[in-house]
Amino acid sequence: MAAGRLHYWTSGSRGPWMLLTHATALDHHSFDELTPLLVEAGWRTVAWDLPGHGQSPPANGRTTMATLVDDAVAVMDDAAGAEPVTLLGHSLGGYLSQHVAFRRPDRIAALIAIGCTSATLLPARYQLRALRASAALIAALPAWVRRRHTAVQASHHPEVRRYVRRTSARVGTRSVLSVWTALTHGFADEPERRLQAPLLIMHGTDDRTGIISSEAPRWARHHHGSKYVVVPCARHNAHQDNPTAVAAAVQAFTAQ
Repeated sequence: MAAGRLHYWTSGSRGPWMLLTHATALDHHSFDELTPLLVEAGWRTVAWDLPGHGQSPPANGRTTMATLVDDAVAVMDDAAGAEPVTLLGHSLGGYLSQHVAFRRPDRIAALIAIGCTSATLLPARYQLRALRASAALIAALPAWVRRRHTAVQASHHPEVRRYVRRTSARVGTRSVLSVWTALTHGFADEPERRLQAPLLIMHGTDDRTGIISSEAPRWARHHHGSKYVVVPCARHNAHQDNPTAVAAAVQAFTAQ
């Protein structure tokens, strides 16, 4: 289906809605292993392609975190109408989901963040500077080097690594830079600004991407009442490396 220029896919015939938002350079297929488990547990899911990713064409004009939030809300409204929605986002999708929850707290039942950190509880200044400078590194690296590095960081499994390399090659550097730059400018030093919805924070035991494994538990300690889960036998794409454990954590969290 399509919400304007954006493409999305729904699964499940009844139950509460969950919006699945993928990482930079991937697409909705990154949730192919997780979606059947969520549907079996009683969810209706909406997996969509970010602008310039998968089947969604690039954005018209400059991409910012605000325009990405507009896109996510458009998909959410088109698929779920006025019903409450649980947000599940991976990596970039986790940061975007936080901004959606800040924008539309009236619509959000819960937030599940996989492989990301807080958008408002900033890391050390040198770490933030390095993150914001990373767009220049992405632009300078040969595309094949970036794809290989991303694939190795993403997963233990050869089939997942092949998916990452194949999908990121289709997305291309221009679209990667567009959403990555939006991400790096989407952080705000607002530690007292907390999400109103229940929060589940997850990452893989072997996630060595950036500062996630050190900052995610700090975020959980700061956000009182949140739940923090480390997914066993998983790298950055924890929902692909161990979808069964991720689905079980989601069910335990949402059943509370």
